[in-house]
Amino acid sequence: MLVLGGTHEVSSVLIPSMIALFKRRYPKIPLILRSNTIRVLEQMMLKGDPEIAVTSSQAHSADLASELCIPLKLVAFAASGYRVLRQGSLTLSDLETLPLIVRDNRDARGPIETLLLNIRKQGYRPNVVMRCESPEAVKAAVMRKLGIGILYQSVISEELTRGRLKLLRIPEFPFKANTYVIYNKHRPLSACGEAFLNVVREWCEARKRGRHFEAVLVLWLSTFICGG
Repeated sequence: MLVLGGTHEVSSVLIPSMIALFKRRYPKIPLILRSNTIRVLEQMMLKGDPEIAVTSSQAHSADLASELCIPLKLVAFAASGYRVLRQGSLTLSDLETLPLIVRDNRDARGPIETLLLNIRKQGYRPNVVMRCESPEAVKAAVMRKLGIGILYQSVISEELTRGRLKLLRIPEFPFKANTYVIYNKHRPLSACGEAFLNVVREWCEARKRGRHFEAVLVLWLSTFICGG
């Protein structure tokens, strides 16, 4: 049994592709994915479960290694038909009056808080009216026209395609936020854990180079020893 972890957005937009590649090579290896905040995941990992996590911010603990994965785009968006869409491009000063709905990750170094901090440094006070525990809650609130949302673009791709949500043109957006793969520095990974870690490394490298990563992995995966 291989137990993985991921912060909420990353669990929905990145980890499924990584798991799909792993399962093609090792279809019999059972997996568990635990999604939570980075703080909770760190506490769990220090106790040994999960072995590996893919997260939206670096680990705080000195006992956990953080490897850079790939950047994701944070975007501002609104429901189709929301009044703000008739105003055209917005400015950062508009964010002082328009209601903002964001994820509540309780991490000052997380991507959302980093973005808001950058806006504050420019002299603006973002009007955050709601913080939600999950990206699904942010999307639901925005689609009910309670305000403007901020999430990874990949999280709202389906709603954008269907025309239920629209991106907003605002300075600072899209804002690139890095993702990381973290694991315990002092506890050796299992054979399957090592295999998954290397799948993640190859997947991220292929994405950075813009190559078709499945082809890249075919030969490389055959070198692993992981009963499957």
